[in-house]
Amino acid sequence: MNYFEYELSSIQRWIKGAVGLNSLRLTATPPKVARPVILWEAPQRGRDRNTSRYTYVNRVRQYGRLFVHNLDQLLDYQARLQLNLEDRENILDVYDDNGAKIGHLKNVSLHFETDTGLDVPFRVEYEVGYARSRPAAPPPPKDVYTRARVAEPE
Repeated sequence: MNYFEYELSSIQRWIKGAVGLNSLRLTATPPKVARPVILWEAPQRGRDRNTSRYTYVNRVRQYGRLFVHNLDQLLDYQARLQLNLEDRENILDVYDDNGAKIGHLKNVSLHFETDTGLDVPFRVEYEVGYARSRPAAPPPPKDVYTRARVAEPE
């Protein structure tokens, strides 16, 4: 599993814990699924800024579609997710396959587009930091020589 999948897994884990909603990542055409459910689409990723020479921050937009039965259910999910996110101070932890914490998603925000009925497109935006590998340090010198320069008399 790569870091991108860990990020989505973190979001899925948060949503399941907050409102009990199941979700799955699309890898082919959308399957027929029972409502309520979230189907995740491809994210948009872009480098936001460098924090040091070897670390940088990506701003990510993870797109999904929430399928619900009725408007009350939609409003309930929206409110509970927003409140839970505020309780977490807009930070979600990221875990690896063994359950060890490997990072966190910062400044997480939700944006719902509710003008399309009960198949609601939405996005989760967040910042995530990455580090590129540092080059190996050069080895210490083995021998150091000093050469004296003497000016020739004119």
